[in-house]
Amino acid sequence: MKRTLGLHAGSWRVHATTHARTIVALFTLLVAVTFPAAAQRPPSPDILARTDSIFARMNTPTTPGCAVSIMQQGAIAFEQGYGMANLEYGIPITPHSVFHVASVSKHFTAMAIELLVNEGRVSWDDDIRTYVPEVPDFGQPITLRHLVHHVSGLRDQWNLLSMAGWRWEADVVTQKDVLDIVSRQKALNFAPGERYLYSNTGYTLLAVVVERVTGQTLREFAQERMLEPLGMTQTHFHDDHEMIVPNRAFAYAPDSTGLYGLKQSIPDFDVVGATSLFTTAHDLAAWDRNFYTGRVGGREALARLEERFVLTSGDTIDYAHGLSVGNRRGLRTVAHSGADAGYRSFFMRVPEQEWSVAVLCNFPSSNPAALANRVADVWLEHAYTEPAPVAGTNGAEHDRWVNVPRSTLASLTGVYRDADGFDVRRIELHGDTLKAIIGPSYPLRPLGNDRYEVVGAGVVLVLQPPRNGEP
Repeated sequence: MKRTLGLHAGSWRVHATTHARTIVALFTLLVAVTFPAAAQRPPSPDILARTDSIFARMNTPTTPGCAVSIMQQGAIAFEQGYGMANLEYGIPITPHSVFHVASVSKHFTAMAIELLVNEGRVSWDDDIRTYVPEVPDFGQPITLRHLVHHVSGLRDQWNLLSMAGWRWEADVVTQKDVLDIVSRQKALNFAPGERYLYSNTGYTLLAVVVERVTGQTLREFAQERMLEPLGMTQTHFHDDHEMIVPNRAFAYAPDSTGLYGLKQSIPDFDVVGATSLFTTAHDLAAWDRNFYTGRVGGREALARLEERFVLTSGDTIDYAHGLSVGNRRGLRTVAHSGADAGYRSFFMRVPEQEWSVAVLCNFPSSNPAALANRVADVWLEHAYTEPAPVAGTNGAEHDRWVNVPRSTLASLTGVYRDADGFDVRRIELHGDTLKAIIGPSYPLRPLGNDRYEVVGAGVVLVLQPPRNGEP
């Protein structure tokens, strides 16, 4: 039985010898070269203390946690790690811990295409089949622009693979696997440009475009043209799941049996473009600075990353080129979140304030978007033009979790489709916890008999039975 699913977004201390001081001085010089001093007021002790308090609950030697970096006028104003990067060996998270940042990868992929557009090697209005003929001919062109804005109508790769029986964190998924399943599609969800529907497939295809146009993998192209010029030495597109990554933060998730507390939760796919950027909170500061200097791509190209799409209906969507344009208490924001296995990430810029924040975490319920917004509320309270949101919103739904009988939970299991009838999801009961199977599984917490928060995602699902006459 299919049902309707409504989506609502919701110190290590050392004694400095003369040699050590020299190293520190040289390091400070290097940082000054990478991040030139800006005319900024240093944060007050109160701001620093309030920022620390936001992450206090995870600042222990026995839990996963987060790395955070805060940038003002292109320079690092604050960076810190909280919690553990590896629970087995007791390794703490630092600003240099390497995280899989999932969909935060998308605007890096968009930037790679933008560089090719600048050189006249591709156009955003090119048909994807020009470069990837494996995509079926659906009777109307799907352009690179459609792909980058999630308006192509192509079904999401993770949903397709899940329905085909692929197991998350058990089966290795490659670019070829995605191309194979896309090549077998018989129809689109809707005509290209007609609607917005988030689809990772488009960004995987954009990665293939980079490879076929340049003869380099996305990893190689990004390394040479984007990351190395910016000094992002700990960042790469991870296209080999067996590769050893120094300083990697391992991700964790609740053990489904309830016996061990936590288990490792690591993506095992080799798919890039839509995901699989590995980076650090510190390296993201270099990426943020580029939005002001234009060293890679130029300022005009970087500005185009924030351009939104106008649907055939005339409506403008919030999604730009791998980034969502939004508003936080009267200030324009440009941001993206990421979630894969146990990793969670959020990168947000507030351009008019020349202020940015990156929060990278290694456990599913961390909710880095909510953490980043709380950080913004501390650092930007003087600049806000609108009042604070009502308590219990903006990632604080967990304050209103309620108890629901297990019999009610059991009655909600089954196969659902979203309100537009496009994406299909499974809802399963594991013990006393409902889980949404959206590629990986995500625990749901009840806000009412039919409303459930996707833990760590800031999303609320409304689970509705089929209407009369519907399957």
